[in-house]
Amino acid sequence: NPETTGLYTNNTGYVSKADAWLTPQKYPPAVEINIEVPKRNGTHFPLFQVGLGGPVEMFNPPQSYWGQRAPNGGVTYEVPSGLEYPSDVDFVNRTWSNPDTGIVHAFHGRHWGNWLFKLADRDEDLRYLTFGSGGFQEARGSRGGAEWYVENIFEELDSPGEWFYNQSTKTLYLYPNGSLPTEGIGTNLESLIEIRGSMDSPVVNVTLLNLEFAHSATTFLSDYEVPSGGDWSVHRGGTVFVEGTKKFLLQNCLFNAPGGNGLCLSGYNRNAVIEGNEFIWSGDSGIVAVGTSEHIDGTLGTQPRGNKIIGNLVHENGVFGKQTSAYMQALACQTELIGNVFFNGPRAGINFNDGFGGGNLLKNNLLFNHVRETLEHGPFNSWDRLPYLTDVKTGTASLMPALSNVTGNFIINTYNSLYPIDHDDGSCYYLDTYNYLIYGGYKNYLGHSKTVQNNVYVYPDTSHNPFCAISNAASRDYLPSGWGEVYSNNTCLIGNPNIYEFGSCNLDDPKGLIPFTAFNKFYAPNKDVYIECQGAELSLYAFQKLGYDKGSTVSDPVDTATVIKWGKDLLGM
Repeated sequence: NPETTGLYTNNTGYVSKADAWLTPQKYPPAVEINIEVPKRNGTHFPLFQVGLGGPVEMFNPPQSYWGQRAPNGGVTYEVPSGLEYPSDVDFVNRTWSNPDTGIVHAFHGRHWGNWLFKLADRDEDLRYLTFGSGGFQEARGSRGGAEWYVENIFEELDSPGEWFYNQSTKTLYLYPNGSLPTEGIGTNLESLIEIRGSMDSPVVNVTLLNLEFAHSATTFLSDYEVPSGGDWSVHRGGTVFVEGTKKFLLQNCLFNAPGGNGLCLSGYNRNAVIEGNEFIWSGDSGIVAVGTSEHIDGTLGTQPRGNKIIGNLVHENGVFGKQTSAYMQALACQTELIGNVFFNGPRAGINFNDGFGGGNLLKNNLLFNHVRETLEHGPFNSWDRLPYLTDVKTGTASLMPALSNVTGNFIINTYNSLYPIDHDDGSCYYLDTYNYLIYGGYKNYLGHSKTVQNNVYVYPDTSHNPFCAISNAASRDYLPSGWGEVYSNNTCLIGNPNIYEFGSCNLDDPKGLIPFTAFNKFYAPNKDVYIECQGAELSLYAFQKLGYDKGSTVSDPVDTATVIKWGKDLLGM
């Protein structure tokens, strides 16, 4: 059953590919908003830009960074209008009396997430499945998909445990698994509890304690929106939905198989505490915090701010939606994520869809077994493609966010994860310290102003990017990126002698657009490491002669007991 076994297991139930993906539907161009004043200088992403309507009219509201004709860092959103299925699929000779009951699940062509479509029709002669509504469950789009399957077709009710509900006759069909059930549970409720106030009249001091929330309705064909400049879309809803509150407390509760998100903190929420809860088998994300802004202006305060996510257990999320996480925030800031355990998810464990406001703290969390069903991501992921005016850093309107701290976390970078802390497009103003990071190195991509110190990296060369540190910066017209990056006082145990991948390294100006490095400790076979710069291999000594990695050393590898001791000492265990 693809809904419970997933793409990462054997015998997934997915069809491995389509013979062809049908041409995306044509839309008129979006109305584009480009705010040139104020702008964020010294970055690859200086302007606030968004497209309204046209190719992104299926989102609610109908706007997206990816609706523009030429979005900085990608292409205009589009999705296939259907697929041509192979001649050897098992249903090829079976006629479907009502194909429009079907739902197609398909992975994005680059496995950045997945799509779900209502099936509009089937052409048995051409072997076409034509899509109706859907495809908005991730924000980037693609002309083609990857693995896929179709569900909710009566004629395909052929395996134990499967069921089909005929809406017109109100008849539920069940394929028994050897015995007949004596009772059943069904629901059409997306939210089991809703708390709604406003910034002007907030609901104050509500506590939900020791409750179990189970089996809310699926939401994957409900409204999704693209809240900011990251890759993700999100459904603004949850089994528990909270908006316009102060001092909301959710404690010691179990969220058992929510159909969509478990908890949604929407809009204005201040000083909420989400502590000691378990979220399991969420259809989408465990917890989402999503605010609003007036385009670039976030000073009105209609965002989740100052909330604490403490000691929660979130796992097996993303049963339906694969661009989902244990915790996701967009247009939210000053969040404290402390002492959580997040594992077994299809994409990031924690995703920050933007750099709105900053001032976040990620401390003493354990993250592992993420990016199991997707690609090009990490257990923690961040983007910052759009500037926002907020008052978080200085108390007055500013495009500069407050510094966010990522410290004391234990992150294991397995499955398809690229980096344990994946600071993607434009990420800036982070302090990453004292983290114990297994099977992945440091990353900067088109960002700036991140300080990475006193971390331990254990065998980053077992990941898809085998370096202690990787940084790619660029100049876009007169707008550079990559400045203000610091990689110092870190420990890296590695088998690959090439310790750095600095794509913007220039022998004529080695300090241009690459991180400042110093006082790092490298452990490598034969004490042999080098840095590649414009095709040249520089020894650590030669790199130091250019002014980098002053005080850094290289030693022979250490034994497993020493590596474990590093982690215990770093994390205070």
